[in-house]
Amino acid sequence: MYALLKLDNFFSGEFTDIYYLKRRKNTCIVALNCVEPSEYSFCYSLGTGPFLKEGYDLLLTDIGTEYLVEIGSDEGKKLLEKTAVEKATDADFLEKKQRQKLTERKFKRHMNTQWLPQIASESLDHTVWTDLGERGGIAGSHACLSCGSCSLVCPTCYCYDVYDTTDITLQKGIRGRELDSCQLLEYAEVAMHGNFRSERTARIRHWMLCKFGAAAGGHNSGCVGCGRCIRVCPSKIDITQVARILRGE
Repeated sequence: MYALLKLDNFFSGEFTDIYYLKRRKNTCIVALNCVEPSEYSFCYSLGTGPFLKEGYDLLLTDIGTEYLVEIGSDEGKKLLEKTAVEKATDADFLEKKQRQKLTERKFKRHMNTQWLPQIASESLDHTVWTDLGERGGIAGSHACLSCGSCSLVCPTCYCYDVYDTTDITLQKGIRGRELDSCQLLEYAEVAMHGNFRSERTARIRHWMLCKFGAAAGGHNSGCVGCGRCIRVCPSKIDITQVARILRGE
């Protein structure tokens, strides 16, 4: 959910994306609070989980033998108007609070984000980038393969490619777009065989800086702590470990 809120902020900012906003306007969010965090997740460190505070139309919480349903919008209220539900009690909300505290203690990964954008932006020449891109990785991982898996599963990666296709008559065509990855060699290619990020070191650094909130002059983390990148990485690169190295921890 917090990834969607970040995308909302980006696509409604300086460059408004009417196609995204049109679909978003027609979206109804029924969310479920997390009571069993993934071993790869560290959302609690970023304040994006395990329980939601905003963004939903309806929010469900497993409180044992039943679900607590909370309304977050008029749209959510309409969904429940014709549904037979019991009124929640103070005991239900107390159970929710207790389950939240219990869930917060289950996290195995953590990331200190204090001053992280500034630290990352001032560490462009840190050896960790070369270690990740060329030298065989850092402790517990191998060198980045530039496969793009991290950015393709990341819920906040919004970079896309635009393409045109025509029919057999060459009289009609469509312009489409698809998700792209800054980790792929072709991503930063330009005319005359130029490439702004031809080295793997530059590509993995760029992606990490974006997640740490230091790319393109940004000050907000592009990471929500879901841990998907850690889970799918064939080289076992852990973004939380990279953050600790940059911080000198």
